[in-house]
Formats: sequence, C-alpha cells, structure tokens
Amino acid sequence: MSGVRLDAAQWFARGERTTDIAAAFDVGVGRVEKWRRLWCEGGVEALRSRGPVSVERLSAE
Repeated sequence: MSGVRLDAAQWFARGERTTDIAAAFDVGVGRVEKWRRLWCEGGVEALRSRGPVSVERLSAE
C-alpha cells in the first residue's frame, strides 16, 4: 500500500481534489484525507511504510 500513498503524494503536490484521488486509487475519502494530513505535516517521508503494524504472534514452528 505504501506505493499508493507515494503516488498519491504526487497528486497532492498538483493540488488534486481528495475525491478524485480516492476514486483514482479506489480507496475511501477518509483514507486520502489521512494521507493528505500526513503529507502536509511531514512530506513524502511521512507516507512511507513503517513495516508491520503488529508483532507476529505465531512462531514459524
């Protein structure tokens, strides 16, 4: 999903509307608003993936 966020950053820079971005990437408007907020606060770096959200609970065994 991080690739989509990074692609969306280019749309933000061009001033594209949130609804247009959501439709183009087939995601919800709320998600795009969150990405835009992150982008405004921290730029493209804020949109990069930070890895898994949770720790794996099952061992490889």
